[in-house]
Amino acid sequence: MLKKSFKFSRLFSIIVCLIFCAACASKSEITDLRSSTQAHDQKLRQENKALKQKIERLEKLLDKSSRQLEEKIEAAKSPVQSKQADMWAEMQTLQVEQAKLMGKVDALEREMGILKNGT
Repeated sequence: MLKKSFKFSRLFSIIVCLIFCAACASKSEITDLRSSTQAHDQKLRQENKALKQKIERLEKLLDKSSRQLEEKIEAAKSPVQSKQADMWAEMQTLQVEQAKLMGKVDALEREMGILKNGT
C-alpha cells in the first residue's frame, strides 16, 4: 500500500511539474528536477531499508523475549507441580494413618463394651 501511494505521488508530482514547466522550463531545469527526484527516491529507499532492518531486529528481540518468558513460566511451574505432588502424597499418608487410628479406636470401643458387659 505504501509503495503504491509512493509511486502514485511520485508520478503525480512529475506530471504536475512537467505540465507547469513544459512551456517555461529549460532542459537543464528539467534535468535538475529529475536528478532531485532521483536523489529523493534514493533517500526514501535508504530510509525504507533502515526501517525494514529495524523491524527485523525488533521481531527478533520480541521472539527472544517471548522464549525467555515461556522458559521462566515453565521453570516457575515445575516447583509448584512438585509441591502439589508432595502435598498429595502426604495427604494420602495421613488418610491411611487416620484409617488405622479409627480401626484402633473401634477395637478399643469393642473391648470396652466387652469389659462392661462382662463385669
